[in-house]
Order: sequence, then C-alpha cells, then structure tokens
Amino acid sequence: MKAIDSNILVYASLSDHPASAASEAYIAGHVEWLCSVSNLVEMRQVLVSVYGLSESDADTKFEDFRAALEVYPLSDNIVVAALSLRRIHRIDLNDAVLLESAIRRGVSVICTDDRGLARACEAVGIAPESPINEALREQMSQWEESNIPSKGLPRVLLQVHRWIQARNPAMACEFQSATQALSRMV
Repeated sequence: MKAIDSNILVYASLSDHPASAASEAYIAGHVEWLCSVSNLVEMRQVLVSVYGLSESDADTKFEDFRAALEVYPLSDNIVVAALSLRRIHRIDLNDAVLLESAIRRGVSVICTDDRGLARACEAVGIAPESPINEALREQMSQWEESNIPSKGLPRVLLQVHRWIQARNPAMACEFQSATQALSRMV
C-alpha cells in the first residue's frame, strides 16, 4: 500500500492538465492507496477554487476517490500528532495529517509532488515518489501560467466572475470589463 497526496489527485482529475496522464497512469499502476479525508477535502477545494471545476464535478471527483482509496479516519489524536509534524517539518497541516496517517498505517511510500512533504517523508523514513519529472514540471509551469490566474486578487475576481457567470452572463461580462479583465478592483 502507498499513500497519495492531494496534488496528485488534483492532476489526475484535470483532463487538460499536462500532468493528468502521468498521474492517472501512476494511480492505476498500484492497487491499494491510502489517503486522509482532509486530503480529499483539500483536493476538492483546489479543483474548485484554483482550477475552476464546478462544485458538482468536484463533488463527483471527491466521491470517486473516496470510493477507490482507503480513507484513513481522521481523529483528534491524528490531528494532535500531525500538528507536531507540521511544526517540526514546516509542512501544511493536510500534509502532516497524511504523513501521520501513513506512519500509523505502516505505509512506506507517499506519492506527492510537494517537495516539502517529500523532505518530511524522508525524515521519518517514508519514501517519497512522484510521477512528475522535471520536463513535465516545466510543462506544468507553462500551462498553469497560461491557464490559472495569479494568487491573490485575480484569483478571487475569477471566482466571483464564475459565480456571476452561472447566474447572469451579461452581468459577468460587465464585471469582467469593470475589473479590467479580472485584474483589479476599480
């Protein structure tokens, strides 16, 4: 059994992302996967807020992965231990929860594209693996630069625009113009 980080699940969920085929193939190449429910929640949130999937499509991906993976139960004991791992290794809490879950389940490999989590894995004796090589990472960087708005206000404005678009396309067009192509508040 291997554990899997939310970033690999995100890539596998995006049909037009450069890493989708490599991530899907990597996941399909192993029978048993472990993740934490917090990683599935993180995956769903990233799909909606960063990559613009609809809530419905993101919910479907959440359910698909929940059914296909062993989801380690989240308890207060795991979170308390994960808080310590988060501080020690300077990683996100979701990553620390996955790491703690893997430790408790006796998992020896975590698949991630997060270099901080990979370093934390090595520090606790878990091997990090990734289907993403440097050439693919460069393609991903170029794709994301072209397809994902910058963090901060542009990303927030895109979220608002998508919400308006679903309800009133004419108003969404006005909003896009008024915010100078979703780049600033005026």
